[in-house]
Amino acid sequence: MSGLTSPYSEVTVANLALSHCESPQLVSLDQSGLAASQCRLHLPVARDAALQDHDWGFASRFHTLSKDIAAPSFGFPSAYTLPGSVLVVRQVNRDPYARWKRNGAQIHGNFGTTVKIRSTDRVTRPADWSALFVTAFALRLGIAIAPQLVRSTSKLQELRAAYDSALHEAKRVNSQEGWLDEFEGDEEGEILWTDARSGGYF
Repeated sequence: MSGLTSPYSEVTVANLALSHCESPQLVSLDQSGLAASQCRLHLPVARDAALQDHDWGFASRFHTLSKDIAAPSFGFPSAYTLPGSVLVVRQVNRDPYARWKRNGAQIHGNFGTTVKIRSTDRVTRPADWSALFVTAFALRLGIAIAPQLVRSTSKLQELRAAYDSALHEAKRVNSQEGWLDEFEGDEEGEILWTDARSGGYF
């Protein structure tokens, strides 16, 4: 995606969040004042939280993990270290009845020497963000900064409802676009997915 010019930026998200809080807009996140300092403080966490809260297509990644040398001290027989960019493990391959568990920066299970996963990864470059994500991200940031800028319980409830609505809209769009249900090129011809909700832990 090199060379793409994004209509969005972190300042865009911050100003959308501030507009939800009925606060003045920023020219730069580096400027002085309570609004800018609150946006700087909460923006990275709000971004990751918004990414975790929905299975965004632009943040979906496939990883092949190698079995760690050291086995877990209890429970499952094998550990697989996740890349640092992984926020949520969405799906794990091979067996729809397999049991696995996330433990910090690893998943524990019994998948042999390698395992394939689909995850939501941290995406920090605004050029990669979708419009629906920017909408949700701004609302999530608004929820974080509202207690200091607005100090209104009703405004916070309003923002939370709007955030839930934004996620619902994103899920509706996802349902129209579809998802891969198998890994291409598997030597056995078919790999069944294990959904994180049936076997995982977060």
